[in-house]
Amino acid sequence: MPRKKIVDDNKILKKILEVIKKVGATEFSLEDLRETTGLSPATLLQRFGSKKNIVYKAIELANYDLKTNFNKKILTNKSFIQEIIHIYLELSASFSHPNDVAGGLDILKIDINDKKLNALTRNYFSIRRKKIESLLILAKQKNELPPHIKVIDITWNLESLWQGSIVLWALTGNGSLSKWLSQRFESFFEAISGSS
Repeated sequence: MPRKKIVDDNKILKKILEVIKKVGATEFSLEDLRETTGLSPATLLQRFGSKKNIVYKAIELANYDLKTNFNKKILTNKSFIQEIIHIYLELSASFSHPNDVAGGLDILKIDINDKKLNALTRNYFSIRRKKIESLLILAKQKNELPPHIKVIDITWNLESLWQGSIVLWALTGNGSLSKWLSQRFESFFEAISGSS
């Protein structure tokens, strides 16, 4: 008879995702996961299957969490533009050091070549883009943005700005990532708001 699980799989997968981000999707070992989760490599393999399957499960959980968080109503007194900036800052919170970005780029290498992981990653981006698009539409309705802007174009530009800014920050080590990103996004929105 199998032993009863003491710790929920989702809690373990969240810890695993942090290890993968820090160490890299190809570089992490089951020993790294043991140190973080407290579970033996044999137990991890028994629960999740192969090392590759552990990555899939962790990304699936990240997608689920993102969708759940984005489906919550906005209860803040921020403008819609401030809410968009806040979302990108929250998504960047796990990058506290340039090495964390290197781990993320390591995952990208696999994303491009692994069909299943690529599909999971595309889903993750799709969830985020839909949320950003909905907030941009609301921002236009509330006159936070000029009426002539194209929401889809701005959404893609924001994605490029966010990802490119993270890489530039990692390369330059220019202060805190949060401050760096805030400046980039505020500058971007000032530029498009001023272009009537």
